[in-house]
Amino acid sequence: MTTASASADEGAVTYSFVTKTDDRKSIELMKTNLPASKDASEEDKIKFKILKGSLTANNKFYLDFGDKPPFHFFKCYPVDFTQSSLISPPADGTLDDYAHPCVWGIAEVTESKVENVQVGTKFRAMLPIGESVSFRDACLDSEDDSKLTVDRPATNPAYNVFSKLTTLDDGDDEKYEGLSLACFPGIITGFGLNHNLRSNDFYGADAVIVTSASSKVALALALYLKYNGKDDDKPKVAKKIIGYTSESNKEFCRMTGLYDEILGYDEALNTVSTEKTKYTIIDIAGLGKVYSVNMKDPNVEIVKFLTVGASSGAPPSESAFKYFSIYATVKIVLDMMNILQWLASYMNPVQELYLVFKDMADYQAEVGIEQLQATVKEYERLFCRAASTPGKEWITVRNCESEESIQAAFSDIVQGTIPPSETIVLDVVKAVAHRK
Repeated sequence: MTTASASADEGAVTYSFVTKTDDRKSIELMKTNLPASKDASEEDKIKFKILKGSLTANNKFYLDFGDKPPFHFFKCYPVDFTQSSLISPPADGTLDDYAHPCVWGIAEVTESKVENVQVGTKFRAMLPIGESVSFRDACLDSEDDSKLTVDRPATNPAYNVFSKLTTLDDGDDEKYEGLSLACFPGIITGFGLNHNLRSNDFYGADAVIVTSASSKVALALALYLKYNGKDDDKPKVAKKIIGYTSESNKEFCRMTGLYDEILGYDEALNTVSTEKTKYTIIDIAGLGKVYSVNMKDPNVEIVKFLTVGASSGAPPSESAFKYFSIYATVKIVLDMMNILQWLASYMNPVQELYLVFKDMADYQAEVGIEQLQATVKEYERLFCRAASTPGKEWITVRNCESEESIQAAFSDIVQGTIPPSETIVLDVVKAVAHRK
């Protein structure tokens, strides 16, 4: 079985952060030693230095499903118990009680025996909060050489893909690298949703509702719905965009200027309009309240209810999935298991789980890989520029370059105390440099 080691240099000491599996509210620094030499047959095929990591609200999901199917995030980078030790040993328990939490990050190739993968190439991938990683085996996608698949049978295949970073060479690639990383994958999901809504003519809706309006997915979608292309050559969207958010985030959402109306989760749509209106709901919060508050209003017709996530952390009794029909639930099973897709394609329930990879695959089939990559990069840059315009910033980056700041940022994310206007970028290499 492939092993992902915690070091890219033989005989080196490398550092990473781990969390206690029965707690997951904090992280502790761990040191890993590798043997001074290896047999050639056991050498890893590709090695990376981790340049940056990021922390977002998504990390709570990765922690929750660390040891649960079908994701098993804790299996991405198993702790090497024989060669590792905590810098501050616990008063009780053993290293067996710890796991590497995963984050999205940028890694640079330091050694490569993979054909057509050069040293110095940067990839975006699911990584540990650490200095480096290496893999026994890896290969480029035969149809898309921007995607490197690492061999980890125990990990969900979707997270075994390292995506090569593309650049625009406009002088701003490095400037926006941290922000785009921290806002990924929200930017990508927003891109997919924008494509979905436009392709389906908004399912006949007069207005679009977005829950968790302060999230990166919602902000990206709202921005892209107002974007008409580099040459202003795309059809303009005249639909009203309504954002649902918590009371504490209302002002932030208004400040972005992306929404026509902002509502709290207890507010009904009849406060916006008393006329008969058709709505498509993009539910990122996963909170059934938005659906239940409005579904019985005779002037509200919900033509589509796409559930994207569950950022609210609502219990099952309050979840959006509570309102899914049996028909919608069957479609979820078919889509998630990727079976009987001919049948799933005919099913069109009002309530539906949104899967961005399907839209991305459709878009790729339509325009080709190169055009897809270029367009995604264009939209990524659009988001970063809009979000960080001097004097009008929606989002700032908190750079964590010390052990203490990285640990504090992790705790802030878990506790939900990070405001939507702040993103977190981690530099473990710099943080542990004093230990070398």
